[in-house]
Amino acid sequence: MKKVVLTLGVVAFVAAMTSCSKTCSCKTYALGVAGAAEEVELAEGFDNCEAMTAVVDDPMFGKTGMECE
Repeated sequence: MKKVVLTLGVVAFVAAMTSCSKTCSCKTYALGVAGAAEEVELAEGFDNCEAMTAVVDDPMFGKTGMECE
């Protein structure tokens, strides 16, 4: 009986940890033109989706990079 309870506890723990992945909605920009929004998993080392944003807004060429929400 102890083995069954321990096994269920381990399975519940693993299921809880794998369901913590978060997806972000990110747009890519190239020369000021926005691409379609894509669902991207939150990368390791980032606290939130906004932290993954890397956009350069050049007055001559427009936005270039990735913007996440």
